Amino acid sequence: MTIAFEARYPDINVNYEMVGTNDGLFQEKAQAVANTDACPDVIALEAAFVKEFVEQDNFLMDISDLMANANEMQTYENSIKVGTASNGEIRAFSYQYTPGAFFYRRSIAEKYLGSDDPAEVQKFVSDWDKFKETAEKLKTESNGRIKMLSGVDELTRPYYANRSQGWVVDGKLTIDPMLDELLEMAKYFADNDYTAGVNQWEEGWQPSMGGPLKTADGTEMEVFSYFMPTWGVTYLLATFAGANSGDYAICKGPVSWQWGGTWAGVMKNAKNVENAKAFVQFVCLDEENLTNWATGVYTWDYLYAIDPVLTGEKVTNDDGTVTALSQGAGDFVSSKVVINKLLPTIQTPVLGGQNNYELFDSVSDSVKTDLMTGYDQKIEDNFVTYLRAYAMSDDYDSIDEVYDDFKTKIAEALPLITVD
Repeated sequence: MTIAFEARYPDINVNYEMVGTNDGLFQEKAQAVANTDACPDVIALEAAFVKEFVEQDNFLMDISDLMANANEMQTYENSIKVGTASNGEIRAFSYQYTPGAFFYRRSIAEKYLGSDDPAEVQKFVSDWDKFKETAEKLKTESNGRIKMLSGVDELTRPYYANRSQGWVVDGKLTIDPMLDELLEMAKYFADNDYTAGVNQWEEGWQPSMGGPLKTADGTEMEVFSYFMPTWGVTYLLATFAGANSGDYAICKGPVSWQWGGTWAGVMKNAKNVENAKAFVQFVCLDEENLTNWATGVYTWDYLYAIDPVLTGEKVTNDDGTVTALSQGAGDFVSSKVVINKLLPTIQTPVLGGQNNYELFDSVSDSVKTDLMTGYDQKIEDNFVTYLRAYAMSDDYDSIDEVYDDFKTKIAEALPLITVD
């Protein structure tokens, strides 16, 4: 979008830097430059840590004056809430809205559930009890070859989103009762061999979307489903479905939930305030840009014609794939105006022509974002480690033991919050 912004505003030159988000690197660098001459004008903040910066009074500027644009675009209210500080200042807007769904393989549903139609498949996963029953059905009727989920990690986001309280309340680590249910469900799925035993973002997870995995003894297994948000279409399946492209579909699943998103804000010490606000407005609150982003207008050819330096060259990899800066169609943007105009036109190839916007739009108002805190990434990165250990090993005999170790770890990692 930086390149598209330059096309709209040719007199404004944008320099940008990409910083990785692993191991807190992004947060550390952002804090380090915030009050220096190296402070950027605009910063992009991921959902995992956006609240950490939104709630700092000396980090982001109040850009509430852009609400007129947000109202015109009918930006999803829960998205605006995330970028709003506790004092009422709006400090960041998002160009995405990221409700989640249950992604499943059509061919497997047809064979074992009798239909690949989303409305029919939804009946098999409409609550967690039915979800477990369906996992057992797939296992039994396929002689163990079909796994309901890739791994126990898949369960985390839907459960996190349906807690009553976030991770930190009034400066104190909070263990919501929903986490008990998550731990027990994860263990149930691991004990009953309902997963392929692979972790999200680790070896085997993305390849499992495109074909069978093999166990240590060479036995093949296939994953039936994944819990993914809107961007699972564009950034995961579009790349990794491979021969299974078109064999996927989505339905709501047991619960409403969301995962991810990116918010843009203007730094408190920005040197080019008006240009920075114009950039945020263009990226997050501009109908033409959001439409282009959602519909795949920003191809390499399109961007290269604007700025060949920033766009860079196409690179053909050793395996024949091509790496090139571009944005494929399908991302679900934050404007109801844009979504409503696109709704009648969407037919997503990787989903067999399904209109995924219809499903995401139908669940959008039930998504909760008020549980997000500035500590989520660090806490959840640690919690999933203990969840895996409880579900997939003999390290723990009880949930209480899990919580004891988890609390000790969080007390060490986040000394500024209270851990009882």
